[in-house]
Amino acid sequence: MTGASTTGTGTGVGGSKGTGGAIGTGPSVIGNCDPSNLADRTCLPPEPVIPTGCTKVPAPRTVATAPNDKSAGSKNTLVPEAATETLDNARITAGFASKSCVELTVGAGGANAFLIGRLELTSGQTLVIDQGVTVFASRNPKSFGASCVVIDPTGAVTDTSVPSDAQYDCGGVIMATGDHVAVMGKGTIDGQGGEPLIGVSPPTVDIDTVDNPTVPDGTFSWWNVSDFQRHDKRATGSGPGSAPNPALIAVSNASNFVLFGLNLYNSPFFHIQLNSDKFVVWGINLLTPSNATSSGGQPLTNYIARNTDGIDPGAAQGITQNGYIVGNRISTGDDMVAIKGNAEGGANNIVIAHNHLGTGHGMSLGSATIKGITNVHVYDMTIDGDVPVDPNTGSSDLNGLRVKSYEGNGGFVKHVLFEDICTRDEAYPIYITASYDANPLVHPEGVLPAFEDITVKNFHQVNVNGPQHPIATTVSVEGDSAHKATVTFANVYVEPSTGKKGGPVLAVASTATLTGTMNIGAPPESDPCTGKTWWPAAPVIP
Repeated sequence: MTGASTTGTGTGVGGSKGTGGAIGTGPSVIGNCDPSNLADRTCLPPEPVIPTGCTKVPAPRTVATAPNDKSAGSKNTLVPEAATETLDNARITAGFASKSCVELTVGAGGANAFLIGRLELTSGQTLVIDQGVTVFASRNPKSFGASCVVIDPTGAVTDTSVPSDAQYDCGGVIMATGDHVAVMGKGTIDGQGGEPLIGVSPPTVDIDTVDNPTVPDGTFSWWNVSDFQRHDKRATGSGPGSAPNPALIAVSNASNFVLFGLNLYNSPFFHIQLNSDKFVVWGINLLTPSNATSSGGQPLTNYIARNTDGIDPGAAQGITQNGYIVGNRISTGDDMVAIKGNAEGGANNIVIAHNHLGTGHGMSLGSATIKGITNVHVYDMTIDGDVPVDPNTGSSDLNGLRVKSYEGNGGFVKHVLFEDICTRDEAYPIYITASYDANPLVHPEGVLPAFEDITVKNFHQVNVNGPQHPIATTVSVEGDSAHKATVTFANVYVEPSTGKKGGPVLAVASTATLTGTMNIGAPPESDPCTGKTWWPAAPVIP
């Protein structure tokens, strides 16, 4: 770390202690743990410690707090922002001039908010957000650089699958690169994804009038951009591509990155794009949408908040390996966790332990697996399908564990262990597919998917009300015609569904070899659900 020392010392958590060290200094943030060892459930890295002695930057704005609890009738607070608003980036970056750690604190008279555009962090810098402080993302695309264009020059919504729109990219609200960068605290980052954009009107051409919602005047949001783009007529036959919206936190070409303790709400796009050699994501509360209604009156649901993945290792640029995702609560409008293998070296050696997942598309690997995904260990997880979802939600969005890829964007996924997993009322408790079709963009380096050595062990789906979609509860295992998937089930139990279509059904394609089977009912012993709690309860880290 450069500048004055601002670090705290990490202590080990769990059975075997990692040695770790201070945030922002040389030692590995994962300590002595080896995430490539799928047999190890005892070693966790040191729990991060919020440093002291940082430069304190008091909040300059006061914003009425919203419930942020997804309760019926709850409504977002509109953060005032003029088209030429002076944002708070400069006061934050000025704090780094004297020390490499900046702490955002409650300001005079109880001021509790910052409003920022793209904020860049680099090697050795730690950003701490105190409890009671919220960092809001600007609603003006111009705050994220000249390439942040959401309605293209033709008047259509920007669609990155269209060659003329591929140049547009909003990056991230917070962008980190380099060694030993940390974002931490007990405060909040709110991306305002469902709030009205400034200076942006809905598209005027290439609109799918059947599938796109009517947007009330003055309420067009980042999430509306994603929704309109998803149904852009130009994408027909080439896949839906992606909107250019900013991620909440984008980490590229990093090492020893730490994200700890924060509340993350309402990202315009993925919440955490994470490419780092050695990383720790610990104790995050991620909730999107965080309320039922936007400040402008638009209903906000998981279906509206598309492409708001929770934690996506491998979704940015650079190496992704040797990481731990521990003790988080995640409920969002897309994949809760999605490991992607389309960047340098793929994604390797990742442990996901002691997490509670609510609404979303599943604990996923893929769909991009171009450079490969290896050595992934997921354990002690609950995934709750018995939470309210938008009635428009499709059956394929109600997943527990999911491995997905497709021809043209595939690669190998191998040495994966899911164990000690408890789900309830998911339409697809386990869904392994090499013919994923929700984003069929062909990558120049993409090949056929190859799923090898995928193991699900000690798994139990509990029936409460059955899936919130009229489909039979289904466990599906499928490989590619050129590469048979090799999958093992051990002590896998799915209870009979009381949903409209019953189940469970086990579907094993001819392109897969399944060792073991799905058992119907509850485990007679060694039940992975025993003693488990569910989202939104905080996970227990033994």
